[in-house]
Amino acid sequence: MNGSARRLASIGCLVLALAGCDDKSTSIAPDGYDTSCGQDSDCVLVVFGERCPCACASGAINRADEAKYRAEVAGKPCTEKVYCGPCEDVTPRCLQNRCAVTSKAHPDAGRPDSRADGGGGKDAAGGA
Repeated sequence: MNGSARRLASIGCLVLALAGCDDKSTSIAPDGYDTSCGQDSDCVLVVFGERCPCACASGAINRADEAKYRAEVAGKPCTEKVYCGPCEDVTPRCLQNRCAVTSKAHPDAGRPDSRADGGGGKDAAGGA
């Protein structure tokens, strides 16, 4: 690798490192949230991934972790107020003992592990 390529690679690594330290992130990661369940009422909808300015419910967690989730959301407020359009009508369900997001139009087509879904919906409120 020549000198200019090495400098460019170093700058790229620095930019990536700084991006990871951005304390203004409004992204919520699914790691650390309980998704186990015994019945549908154990689950609540949440937004994982980037929440601002628009986000729709993209995951479901156990109701016992809802306060923990809300506290994380409160610590990462959205500052942009944008109308983004309607979200898909979804509901939380317990599928194979895991909280999942299912479409109300197609309730049997649930995503058993919706936590991997990064979100990307259209709700300006930033909540679920």
